[in-house]
Amino acid sequence: MFIVTTVTKWVTQRDGKARISTPETSTGRVFVLNTNRMVDIVATDSGSKFYFYDNHLDRREGKSYVECNLSVAEIYTARDTLLASEFRVIPVYKNNDIRKSTVSRYFMIKDIAYLDAYRVAPPQATWIIYLEKGFKRVEVLVDYDIQELYYWFYGTTPEISDQYVYYADDYAQWRKGCRDGYFMLDHALTGTGFLGIEGSDWEMVKQRS
Repeated sequence: MFIVTTVTKWVTQRDGKARISTPETSTGRVFVLNTNRMVDIVATDSGSKFYFYDNHLDRREGKSYVECNLSVAEIYTARDTLLASEFRVIPVYKNNDIRKSTVSRYFMIKDIAYLDAYRVAPPQATWIIYLEKGFKRVEVLVDYDIQELYYWFYGTTPEISDQYVYYADDYAQWRKGCRDGYFMLDHALTGTGFLGIEGSDWEMVKQRS
């Protein structure tokens, strides 16, 4: 049902606004899209293009034009892939504030239009854009990164060969993974980083069972 794809163009028909910034048009931005919102899927030299409805139940609200890096065949394969469950209970940040605690909220997965990362680095939260009561478009911030949430929809985990996945840029180093039966998100504090001592060289910033 869902695809993980790099979008290089996303323009809404309603107001002509782009959902990715101008600098992102060259590199693209990763989204998770619900294929039940896609129509008129056509192949391009770099992937595919299609129209996307936030509200697939009432198309009077207008559609978006999207270009992404997945092929038409990959999109149709995802469309035919079954979910592990028709619903999930997901931790949502109160008032969409990542600094606050979370509350559990029930989601019908088919109602979710797409996922957008709150932050790419570190990957710690995700915007869920979904339909409430079949017509109202709602955005909520949830306590999963975008990759975690995608795999959780299918009842699986990312295929990684080690205990952790690492992220780094010129300013920071992060890792996420399993430790002592918990999901952990860690941040490096010194150049020694994760090879050093917890509390001095690195710190645990999130723990979830």
